[in-house]
Amino acid sequence: MKNLLILLIIFIYSASQLRYYSQNKDDIGSISISVVTPKNSELLSFNQLSKLRNRVLKIASSNSLSSSGFNTNFVLYPIFEIYDEEVVEGMQNITIVEAELSLFIKQVDNNLIFATHTMTLEGSGRNKSDAITNIIGDIPTRNDKLKNFITEGKNEIINYYEKNCAKIESQAITAAKMKNYEQAFNIIMSVPSEVSCNNKLQKTAISIYKDYQNHICQTNMLKAKTKISSQDYDYALNILANIDPASNCYAEAKKKISEIEGKVSIEKKREWEFKMKQYDDAVSLQKERINAIKEIAVAYYSQEPPTHNYMYIIR
Repeated sequence: MKNLLILLIIFIYSASQLRYYSQNKDDIGSISISVVTPKNSELLSFNQLSKLRNRVLKIASSNSLSSSGFNTNFVLYPIFEIYDEEVVEGMQNITIVEAELSLFIKQVDNNLIFATHTMTLEGSGRNKSDAITNIIGDIPTRNDKLKNFITEGKNEIINYYEKNCAKIESQAITAAKMKNYEQAFNIIMSVPSEVSCNNKLQKTAISIYKDYQNHICQTNMLKAKTKISSQDYDYALNILANIDPASNCYAEAKKKISEIEGKVSIEKKREWEFKMKQYDDAVSLQKERINAIKEIAVAYYSQEPPTHNYMYIIR
């Protein structure tokens, strides 16, 4: 007997609820998407949903696609359909289930599908639930078709950024003018390194970073002076050493450093001397600024993680 059961996942972009992703600055520059799956389902158990999510995550990672990143505009999501179920009677009945897994890479803002891949699956077990669990566990994570699917999606994502470089830069500059520096850095750092305008955008990020340093320098000087007054010289040096040479407060920071130089630990003093050498080298200074921007983008993204809601239609 055949039963037609279809789980249709409708993705809706939302500004509340789920928090899936931990971030680090190594994710920056990679082509990344959010892997999304439903929280619950009338068709799949919680454990089955968890297994499905893990398989999709493995498909992404096995094909050189980061499943975490700094842009919520691209998602990889599955639609799992059961379209046939049959019980084979014997000494111990066996349930055979035929299913279909469709994978989609989608741009959320424009509701555009960038790439799709569908695979037919079959599994058996002592009952329907066991059969479904076995199907999910046997979902392939690496083959030529999956590789082509991921490659197609990655190429479309790169094409999107290539076409929107000027728009992305404008959005970042506008955010910075409104003193939303962290958001500006997040916008720029979401652009993959493969995109041709990446170097230009990084120069824009550094320009914004210099303004950002001027914006926060007085606050940092006040923090450093407070630590000095409480004789926490190592902490004060850490604050002062991170004030950028382009900052309006840099001269004052160097003066304060000279006042406490003999009071800090040997280890902290070595760290400061190393940083000063980096500041004397233009290339090292640029790298230091980019690393600082990445750290700020990580912190901002952690506070504003991707969130998703789902509706279910069971037929």
